[in-house]
This record gives sequence, structure tokens and C-alpha cells, in this order.
Amino acid sequence: MKFSLVLAFASALILSSCSLSVNLKFNEEMGGDYAMKLDMSSLMAMGGDTAAPNIKEEDFDKMKGALAATLGISDIKSQYDSKGVLEISYKFNNVSALNTAMTKNGSEEAGSPGLMKLSMKGSKLLIDMTPNEELSKDRTSMEGMGEMFTLNYSMAFDRPVKKVKSTVATYDKATNTITCSLTLKDLIDKRKNWKTEVSFQ
Repeated sequence: MKFSLVLAFASALILSSCSLSVNLKFNEEMGGDYAMKLDMSSLMAMGGDTAAPNIKEEDFDKMKGALAATLGISDIKSQYDSKGVLEISYKFNNVSALNTAMTKNGSEEAGSPGLMKLSMKGSKLLIDMTPNEELSKDRTSMEGMGEMFTLNYSMAFDRPVKKVKSTVATYDKATNTITCSLTLKDLIDKRKNWKTEVSFQ
């Protein structure tokens, strides 16, 4: 079975609480740094090693290979410690490369559902977090988990931001950063407008 962040993500969700943090830092050319942290330490504390997803060293090798094969992705690093914390980071040359890497989710093939899609349209960055079908398949059980899962993401920019249009993210002018904090219940709510638009000066 191919390793995918979606598999680790889903397994942790089913068993207990966890949090996923995604931090992006964009330079003037809209390249930058990606860092993801999946914290399953609460799960490990409750159920020990048998409670966590079975992630092996070869899984990381496959993931790194898939990301390394993505044009515009470099300096790939990953680790998974005994406390149940999975971390992945890499550098991306542009938004297109970042979007492709996140869509792959560490699998050997593109097409896996990601948590967000990014695209540039002129001087605007478009962020689409519309819930995918994988998260919505078992809607009843997902809703029952409530706030057992949290997703936190932040995007810091070197480019001056002119305006942010969003109902799910907030913009901090002092740090030129947008942030968003969501629960699993939020993530499967198709009634929300999941699209954020960042306009640069």
C-alpha cells in the first residue's frame, strides 16, 4: 500500500484526537518553505504504540521519493518520533510546485485529495479549502467527532498584502500573516465559503 498523509490522517481521526498544523512562508517570488506537523501524542498517551498509525521507514522513503520527483520541490525532511509526532518540511520554488506537492500528499501518484488548493491569478493568491469527498464519505461519524481534530494553518508573506477576502481566515497586518483554525466538524461543512483571496500590492 502506498504511503499517504491522508492515510495517517484518517487513521488518527478514527481512533482519537489529533492536530494538524501547516505553516507556509512565502518570499517575494512566491516560493518559500512548507512545514507540516501532525501531532498524535494524545492518541499515543491513551493507547500506546498500538494506537498510532503503522508508519515505517520505507513509507518515508516513498514519500520523499514522490516529493523529490515533483518539479520545484527540494530540501525534503521528515521525522516521526516515539511520541506520535509526524513532521514534514520542504522548500518550494513557486505556488504551482507547492500545490502539486500538497495534492500528492506524499503518495507516489498525483490525484490524492489535499486539504487545500492554491493558485495565482495575476497579483492574487487564491486558496480553496472546499471539503473533498474523502472527508465527506462518512459524514455522520465525522460530525460525531466534533472538535477531536483541529487544523491550524498560517501563511506568512514577504510581499506586502493589500487586501484579504475570507470568511474562514484572519489577517494580521503587523506580521503580514493569515491564519485559520478549524475543527473536523468545520472541515466537512459544505455550507461555508472555503475560498480565501489574498491581493498583493
